[in-house]
Amino acid sequence: MEEKKVNCEHACKHTCEALTGALKKENDILELYYSVVDECTLPEVKSLLVELITEKKKVVQKLEQKMDELLEKSHIIDDIAESYNKEVE
Repeated sequence: MEEKKVNCEHACKHTCEALTGALKKENDILELYYSVVDECTLPEVKSLLVELITEKKKVVQKLEQKMDELLEKSHIIDDIAESYNKEVE
């Protein structure tokens, strides 16, 4: 498996490259699990896939939640900076 390194710019503005990359990979894995779970005929494997789907959905939800929090914080910082700029003018 080819491992790609995330190039973090450390200047996140409304998003995070690391979280965006992780979210994409988690969604790709989730899509794979969904594509094979219905085809699976072994009960123990199907059960494992259903469990993995549930876990991955929680991971995706956590990543999306953190990205939303970062976006909200960025907007707040922008609003604060904008209010200072208005005072200077």
